[in-house]
Amino acid sequence: LLDEIWSVYGQFSAWKLRNMVYGEMPWQRAYGRGRGGVISEIDMKKYFTMLIMSIAIHIAAVDYLEINFFVDPQFDFENSNLVNFQIKNLANDSISQVTILSGDILKGENADSLVISFLNKTKPDLALPTDYHFNNSEIQFPLLATNIISDSLNIITNKIIHSDSISVGFLGIYSPDFSVKNNLGAEMNFHTFELIEKYSIVLAEKVDVVILVSGLGRFVDADAVKGLPIDYVLSFDYMNTRAQRFYQRTSFFSVRSSNGYFGKLRLLYKNGKISHNWIKKQLPKIEG
Repeated sequence: LLDEIWSVYGQFSAWKLRNMVYGEMPWQRAYGRGRGGVISEIDMKKYFTMLIMSIAIHIAAVDYLEINFFVDPQFDFENSNLVNFQIKNLANDSISQVTILSGDILKGENADSLVISFLNKTKPDLALPTDYHFNNSEIQFPLLATNIISDSLNIITNKIIHSDSISVGFLGIYSPDFSVKNNLGAEMNFHTFELIEKYSIVLAEKVDVVILVSGLGRFVDADAVKGLPIDYVLSFDYMNTRAQRFYQRTSFFSVRSSNGYFGKLRLLYKNGKISHNWIKKQLPKIEG
């Protein structure tokens, strides 16, 4: 028991421990009774009973978080209203949803302004478009691009999303080939592995699950996540769509959406543990 207590509280300084105690109800009630007030056993019993009950309720809870993942969907811009309706209706009112669009969002060659117009209309939770070349700054929500640098564009290196009992941290990596093949209006940081290591460790300290959304390819992904606290790789390099596991820790998933499919990663919190289920699902047909 002493070892367990030390493993939790041994990291704190004396002043930190003092402030933690001063923030708890038994000490505050004793202090409110005047100088030299004694903490009563009744107050301590009430406080710790409530604390134990809240922990028990949290452990007993069941919660879901669903991540809908579209890779290279190549939507028709003319059907953007219908696509928006379609994506929004994937949601389950009782389950928290996250929608990720990645790869070539639109069919054919398109200007950045058209891609941005489509994304602004559909408003996914996260986007990593490869048919957008970071030359248009009218995006109305941040793009997840851990290894792309710009002072003028709305770019984030990572994002944390919560359901009631599950917290998930995302980082998104573009392939260096993306910079070589396109005239980007932003700078690419080619220290890819270092960035993945840095942000995965930062996120792992804050969340239950860390997800790498990656365009690097399966073999590079396997090297990149080795020894890191990354639970899932969602790959938008759709050349390999077979689910597999890296180093007994990291699960790898991908799907190609231009043929009418998307991937659904369902996270389940139950009995204090998180498990997952990956499903390849077909989108309902769009008429119009």
